[in-house]
Amino acid sequence: MLVLARYQNQGLTLKRGDESIRIYVASVRPGSMSVRLGIEADKEWVIHRDEIWQAIEEQNNRASKTPAVGHCSTIEGQPVAANESAVQEESCLPTELITPAL
Repeated sequence: MLVLARYQNQGLTLKRGDESIRIYVASVRPGSMSVRLGIEADKEWVIHRDEIWQAIEEQNNRASKTPAVGHCSTIEGQPVAANESAVQEESCLPTELITPAL
């Protein structure tokens, strides 16, 4: 782990190949332990606070354990769908996972 001290308007750059992200201290709140960070990155980068990233990961883990919409299996050769509409439509092809919104 790298630990750095930075003052207001100072930052650091993370680089991988041709891609880079610049993170800088935008402001320091007087009398508190809080700073405001600025992040400059291409729009392709996904940036989340740790607590949001953790919630997304937990939801993805739960969703991966949930049967897919339209998913079906067979019992003695007869289709058994995860939902009634798949049986009614005679469609047992898996589609996307249900992912709860944040």
